[in-house]
Amino acid sequence: MHFCAAEDEFEDVCFQFGVELEHGSAEEMQMNRVDGNGGAVNLSNEYVYKIEVAANRYDLLCVEGIAKAFRVYLGLDTLPRFEVKHSARELQQIIVKPETQSVRPCVVACILRDIRFNLASYNSFIDLQDKLHQNICRRRTLASMGTHDLDKFRGPITYEALPPNQIVFQALKQTQEMDCNALFEVFRNDVKMKKFLPILEPFDKYPVFYDQDRQVLSLPPIINSERTKITLDTRNVFIEITGTDIMKTKICLAVLAAQFSEYCEGEWRHKVEPVQITYEHDPSKSEVTPTMAYHDFDVELEYVNRILGLNLDVEKVAECAQKMGLVMKGANEGRTAVKVEIPPTRADILHPCDVIEDIGIGYGFNNIERVFPQNNTVGLYQPINKFTDLIRAELAQAGYVESLTFSLLSLQDNYKRMRQEVNFDECV
Repeated sequence: MHFCAAEDEFEDVCFQFGVELEHGSAEEMQMNRVDGNGGAVNLSNEYVYKIEVAANRYDLLCVEGIAKAFRVYLGLDTLPRFEVKHSARELQQIIVKPETQSVRPCVVACILRDIRFNLASYNSFIDLQDKLHQNICRRRTLASMGTHDLDKFRGPITYEALPPNQIVFQALKQTQEMDCNALFEVFRNDVKMKKFLPILEPFDKYPVFYDQDRQVLSLPPIINSERTKITLDTRNVFIEITGTDIMKTKICLAVLAAQFSEYCEGEWRHKVEPVQITYEHDPSKSEVTPTMAYHDFDVELEYVNRILGLNLDVEKVAECAQKMGLVMKGANEGRTAVKVEIPPTRADILHPCDVIEDIGIGYGFNNIERVFPQNNTVGLYQPINKFTDLIRAELAQAGYVESLTFSLLSLQDNYKRMRQEVNFDECV
């Protein structure tokens, strides 16, 4: 298959935006997809495009996010403003029990109302969760998410930790109810699920969500309940995220909720309903999530131009920032600094340099004039390196064998798997 003009342009846009594009058959790209009931979909005849994005751009891990980012970059659209919206109902509540704090202490949640899934958006919703689990969640160890049909259970919800033999439910894709001990025995033969079991196995109690009727919603971070699974007919989605890192859970919630509020209809489009999180052991930790807060960054114009090697004015900086989905909120009185608003989905922006990088992409790195360096230098061997090479050659000729040890290995590889005692005194 050859690129047509439009595909050639798409490849060029990917390059300018700073992402890499691969393409080929679904088999070559190792693509899998499930249908609305969790079954496999035949992709053998499909031609697919794989876009590789930076590890910290969680907002680009689904087709909705990257399509919106490209449209904004090309000036065809603007980013929607994501907001928290309260319904006429009382806030859904998660009551966090004290015993969960020793296992998986952090909880956040939200609700997407009046959502309409088709097969493509449903698959994308599941796929984004999988990508977040592998990426920022570090294979579910730092955070994991569960999504449920809100109309299939009643709140308030309790988040508890119980011995595995006391947690009995029908897990997703299982045909019968069983306790966690029996369920884990089943999962030991499951290639996908068995790698998550060690997250909970060291603990005497496992975390679990119950609804008002004592029906299990999920066993995080392993699996959800069959009873509350979402389908193409789901209209209200309840999202819960647990973990050991509160910032990671909040980032995942913001990204997941923002990207798929696109499919909410009417007054709920780009709106998220919050959930009350109540910690029984420490009421001061109780909060309402998510906030979908926007953050401001002040960036000096001189700093922007010095880093990029350009001479941009305030208007040009605003134009470049807007192409990357950042909102220009104005300049200071002397027009020497600009204020940029960062959306809640851009957790990768932590410093003015991150804003400057986006401004550079918006300007186009290929548009920066090439110049010769002001200083002309000639590279030479460091004397110590030259001397070392001479010694190595002499020792090799004398019959010695050189050994280059692995320096960047984990304690597990360096010591435990070698049955050695850990000795930090000899570590570099």
